Amino acid sequence: MATILISSCGTGHNDTPTAPDPVVVDTTTLHNPPDDPAVRATLTQLTGLHPDVAAYVLATPGAHSLLDSALTDIERRTAQGEQRIEVHVHCYGGRHRSVVIA
Repeated sequence: MATILISSCGTGHNDTPTAPDPVVVDTTTLHNPPDDPAVRATLTQLTGLHPDVAAYVLATPGAHSLLDSALTDIERRTAQGEQRIEVHVHCYGGRHRSVVIA
């Protein structure tokens, strides 16, 4: 059985985890609460752990395809016998989109 480690980070904080060959999930194309005036006042005070933020981010066209693609990559690696797989999910701030997807 493989060990899968999932981390979320903000590339704007220079805290991106390092690993030899991680599965990288770039969430920067997803809706970002701080960029949307319609939800900025309410959702930016929350994190991606909050159901309202999750619903907002996952409503982005292509969000589920992004998840499916990452899962396919993880499944391929486990089928090839990898025992340890690191998944790095990132956005710019590391508070909303990356947390929802991770």
